[in-house]
Amino acid sequence: MVSLHGLALNVDTDLTYDRLITPCGTPEFGITSMAAQLGRTVAPAEVCDVLLACLEGAFSLEFAREIVPPGRRCRFRRTLSQPA
Repeated sequence: MVSLHGLALNVDTDLTYDRLITPCGTPEFGITSMAAQLGRTVAPAEVCDVLLACLEGAFSLEFAREIVPPGRRCRFRRTLSQPA
């Protein structure tokens, strides 16, 4: 099954306005962030490589990483890799 829904990963997001959203039409679930769940500040750079590695393994892809200054969003491009 292929999803075209996308991926949203709230790392250290201000969730003030998110209380108005019903994610995926499921009112019994709310929206949270990694920082809220972990009880500490989480930098996007801390998450980026781990997320990309998991996606690469799950979908047999390879992402080309770009170095970005601290505080900037993780940047990457998808390149196809040969399945093992």
